[in-house]
Amino acid sequence: MPTAARFRTECVAALWEGTRFADVRARGRMLADAEAFVGDITADGEYPHELVVDRVTRYRPEGVRVGSVVSGSALLHDMTAFILRLSRRDPLPASLRGGALHAADVARALNVSARTLARFRSDGLVMHHVRDAGGPVRVACFPDALQAFRERAAARVDRAGRTVRMGADARAELRARAVEWCTAGGRISLHAIATRLAPVFGCSVRAARGVLEVDAVVVSAVRAAQRVGEPAAQRGARGAQGSGAHVSGIAAFQSPRGGGEVVRSPRRIRQFAARAVGFGCPPVALAQWLGMTESTAARAAVRGRVERLRLAMNGVSPVLLPIFVLPDAAGSILAPLAVCAALPVGPVQFPDPARVRGGRAPNRGEVALAVAFRFLVWRAHTALRAISKTPVAREVDAIERDLRWANRIKRALLERVLPVALVPCVQRLGRGWDEVPVSLRMRWAAFAALECSHALEFGEHSSVAIEDVHPAHVAAHAVERAIARGGPEFAPSNGDDSHALDGAIMRCVPWWHVVCAGDGWLTAAAKCAPEHSRVLTLHFGLDGTMPRTFEEIARELKISTSRATADWYAAMHAVLQVR
Repeated sequence: MPTAARFRTECVAALWEGTRFADVRARGRMLADAEAFVGDITADGEYPHELVVDRVTRYRPEGVRVGSVVSGSALLHDMTAFILRLSRRDPLPASLRGGALHAADVARALNVSARTLARFRSDGLVMHHVRDAGGPVRVACFPDALQAFRERAAARVDRAGRTVRMGADARAELRARAVEWCTAGGRISLHAIATRLAPVFGCSVRAARGVLEVDAVVVSAVRAAQRVGEPAAQRGARGAQGSGAHVSGIAAFQSPRGGGEVVRSPRRIRQFAARAVGFGCPPVALAQWLGMTESTAARAAVRGRVERLRLAMNGVSPVLLPIFVLPDAAGSILAPLAVCAALPVGPVQFPDPARVRGGRAPNRGEVALAVAFRFLVWRAHTALRAISKTPVAREVDAIERDLRWANRIKRALLERVLPVALVPCVQRLGRGWDEVPVSLRMRWAAFAALECSHALEFGEHSSVAIEDVHPAHVAAHAVERAIARGGPEFAPSNGDDSHALDGAIMRCVPWWHVVCAGDGWLTAAAKCAPEHSRVLTLHFGLDGTMPRTFEEIARELKISTSRATADWYAAMHAVLQVR
């Protein structure tokens, strides 16, 4: 049953509170007067408070603020909600005024959906709670009220009635038919496909095109179909006129011999398959375009992705990653990790704030962020070197995920370090800094970004002093913004709050909390209650395993999620007391 909306105006809300002291006859009179008042309200008008009270209650109040008015649109919304609420206390007989129409019958009469009908109620469609003879109470509309609304909003009702609403199944079928049209060949475009399929699905060409142009599979299929059989000479001429970007589609692996000859080399087939998968093309359609089996097309796509990764990493030799073990961390979980990975281990050296550019020493969270960047790059290079001769998609997904993480963290680092890198220029020039042209400032900023990027990627890390991990002036909110907005895989379930970065990094770097907070977590956790210590160990991965979410902990320990969360908060409180 539809529910009445909340009041938007203080005036009508006060009227509703006053109905508690009215008897049945008074409420019936107010119901009829309010419905008559709705017919006189215009959306762009303004109405004084005392007029609203007088029209509904037939009483002109005293002490009302002079000059206080209500907008017509808000008053129209509140009066229809007022009528619906007031009739709920005393439902009207359904046989009155020619028989009330059910809400579903009203929607069919107006040829609109239930959601559009709810919007019509906010715009002046008066509906009541009615009671059938011996039946339940339901929301309905009387025929005269429906006719009054038709005359009131005739243009809008007609426009909404002509709109064709496609469900999820119809949209999926429309997209599938569009892909079939692409594989049929010929001159294909989104507008041509929408023009052909709109009469089939009973919708307008604009609606069909709106469904197709937001689907990545259909767009990539149209692009690929437009390239089929195109002469290589035309492709070369278009590439000379354009920006030199890669041409997507089957023409991407045509022979440069000219004359329109199409030669599918294995290397270009792999490149095209990798690009098609990146666009979201399904393996079945890709196999049809390439004229091969689905498994062969999938293997070609994976190999193309591997070749693209190797080309991107060509010339980049990752240095050994220093694991930052905090002092007196003999019992830390970093020790077995470092031994298993054969990585150098050394203590963290925090510099004197007076010697740090910007006058501030980095905290442990900033150090851990820089280490996370180095760790991701090192792990991606190591996985790419050790990839099998017949790679699978799972291995390539892991490598690409690590590189996406590293690039987003790197951008956040550079975003934070640029103002700090320009501090010497500002100090040296003094007031003359304001006279520096904007173009020259941008050149200096680009140079500072290049130097910082070079230091991050190729810096010498034989020592583990924090100065060697430049830049270290990082703000956590910049990293949250870079990661949380990077894509759906970087959007934690808890949103963009202050814990979003920890939740995202924790899934990628298991020892994130240990590096941020230092050693002694296991010792502090041992002093908690056993159930609290278990939740803390599993959530942070202190036992060397991957960290778990509260839902995973609840399933593993066979407790509720709220209980796991409460135990974690209790453990954190105990740890803070100990530390």
